[in-house]
Amino acid sequence: MYRGWAGLEDHELRPIILREKFVFVTNNGCDFRALLQSAKLQPGLVIIVPNEKPPIQRGLFHAALEVIGALSSMTNKVVEVHELADIRISDLPTHK
Repeated sequence: MYRGWAGLEDHELRPIILREKFVFVTNNGCDFRALLQSAKLQPGLVIIVPNEKPPIQRGLFHAALEVIGALSSMTNKVVEVHELADIRISDLPTHK
């Protein structure tokens, strides 16, 4: 579903992500880690590290979905996709 949010700034997306409980997918891991770790609970963050052309990014995202499907929850988790065979899962530190 097209939401029309393409022109929004990162800080404008934060309240939408948290309110709607979206797992957010981005190439901009540095900024979104900082924006989301200030929330006590965040729905999850997927970072596609290499900034590749869309078909390659889609392949990396599908690989991430397979890994995510095995998790019990994405709450406060970060999934970093470096390449198809290198997907890392970590907790997103939160500021309380």
